[in-house]
Amino acid sequence: MNDFSRFLRIGGLLSVILLGLPFESTSKTPRTVLPGISYEEAVAQIEAFNLDSALVLLDQVILELEASGELQSDFGTQVRLKRAEALEKADQDEAAIQQLLAVDLDSRTRKQWAAYTNAQLSLARLHEKHERPEHCYKALQHAQIAIKDHQLDSLYPRFSIRMSSYHRIFGQPETALFYAKEVIRTAPDFGQTEFLGNGHMLTAMLLKDQYFEISAQHYLKAADIFKSLNNYIGHSAMLCNLASLYKDHQQLDLALKYSDAYRKAKDEMSQKGITDFWMLSSYYEIRSEIMSAMQRYDSAHYYLLLAFESRLKLIEEENRAQVVAIEAEFHDQQKAEKIRDQAEMLRNESVKRRLGIGIALLSLIFTGILLFFYLKLRDANKKMRQQAVLIGQKNLDLGRNLEKQIMLQGEIHHRVKNNLQVIISLLDLQREEIQDPKTLDRLESMSNRIYSMAAVHEMLYSKEGAETISFPAYTQQLCEHFSQIAPEGQTPVFNLDMDAPPLNLETLMPLGIIMNELMTNSLKYGTIPNHQLEIHIYLQPCADGFCLEYRDNGPGFPIGTMGERDGGLGSYLLKSMVRQLNGQLTTHNDNGAVHKIFFKEKNQRELSHEFISDTNSRG
Repeated sequence: MNDFSRFLRIGGLLSVILLGLPFESTSKTPRTVLPGISYEEAVAQIEAFNLDSALVLLDQVILELEASGELQSDFGTQVRLKRAEALEKADQDEAAIQQLLAVDLDSRTRKQWAAYTNAQLSLARLHEKHERPEHCYKALQHAQIAIKDHQLDSLYPRFSIRMSSYHRIFGQPETALFYAKEVIRTAPDFGQTEFLGNGHMLTAMLLKDQYFEISAQHYLKAADIFKSLNNYIGHSAMLCNLASLYKDHQQLDLALKYSDAYRKAKDEMSQKGITDFWMLSSYYEIRSEIMSAMQRYDSAHYYLLLAFESRLKLIEEENRAQVVAIEAEFHDQQKAEKIRDQAEMLRNESVKRRLGIGIALLSLIFTGILLFFYLKLRDANKKMRQQAVLIGQKNLDLGRNLEKQIMLQGEIHHRVKNNLQVIISLLDLQREEIQDPKTLDRLESMSNRIYSMAAVHEMLYSKEGAETISFPAYTQQLCEHFSQIAPEGQTPVFNLDMDAPPLNLETLMPLGIIMNELMTNSLKYGTIPNHQLEIHIYLQPCADGFCLEYRDNGPGFPIGTMGERDGGLGSYLLKSMVRQLNGQLTTHNDNGAVHKIFFKEKNQRELSHEFISDTNSRG
């Protein structure tokens, strides 16, 4: 064991430098305690190194805070940090790390940045103790960031102590010296006198090999600071460090001087009731080494025997303290168990009470929701019944109106058909009085055109309430009509191949006029003597409309396509009706005249648009 480590353990400062300083609390939360047990008592037990008793006291405080829901408060976090410190000093490092990690998580969540930083610095100290440089440095970085981001300047001296210790142990003495001097520079700004003493002690440790005189000055300053704080153990440890330092550099008079100074300090400690057999045995060892170096071997042997006796007393004292601590721990555990049972009972009662209140509230809410939806449903059903009555009445009215409309529509078609038949009859009577062939021909064409319109109304009337007509059936009726009016011996043969759904009146009327004109032309221009006239009519759906093909086996068009025929009315009507259907007409010869018409069924929107356009053009 080297001298420095020995004297750190003598003075209890191993917990200050290697095990760390007590963290500085920034919490102002009142310290709520159990009856007869206080947080201050636990802190006092830690300072006296009665760690088992301290842990029992802290566990009881934590149980009470947990029962009152204050464990996550600033004071609760402070208590848990103090418990981690006690665990660490009791060499229960893994438990201490677990406690610190829990504090780290909670304090970050609740933004308790001072507690978070202290937890990181304590974790760094533990990782340093177990020689985990990467984990240690990572915790120090987290602490440094928190200090900078949240202006925790009062924690910078403690951070500097940890950084100095880290770099001293892991081989960067220059950086360690820088941070030790940072402690000396900044600790006075926050009144952290104990940190200042440790800064001087760190500086002395780092300079003792190369600049032992400067090192001695820092040990002296540390000793004075600890003495002013009534830290008798720290003051005595610095005097032992000075005696060891001068002994190592062969300045035996000064070594003997500070050894005597320690003996005087020891007497003062005895008057205060402070006895540390480990420190005393170490002092005797150093005194023996000084006497040996001065060749006073009898004295050296004498002090060596005293050191041995002090070690034996230390062992006896430790055993006695351990027995007392075990008994105290047993009694404290009994108290803690009783308190824990009471706290558990209180928690259970609280949970039951809250559960009962919650169930009652849920029942009220559920009942309210049911009542609300019941009232809404009742109102909705009432409205639905009223609406059902209204809808039924309206349906009856609509049914009556529909019947009237069907009757009126049928009556209109019947009257239109009758009027057209009257016109046809008048034209037939007029033909009997006319001898001019051209005039007769024109009257006949006019009669056929009127018939094509009358046939539509007749079919609509025959199918009561119908709004569409089968185009093949309508075409068949036209064919029969033209077969009847054809000259004797010139009756044409009709071949129909039609596949189309029923069409509305607006589409069928132009188609009827078109078919009338085409059949009239075939009878007039397609007849060849001694040759049977054949007419073929095809209708198939195509694209988004219909394709109508009409052909006969007559001589065909004189010029290959349909001309204007000197401005004939038939040609004009044919093209006009194709335009009404938004269609296209093409003609050519192929063993007779061929007409191909593409058209679309007309709908109400197109009819309205045509009506508006026609009205605007007339206006």
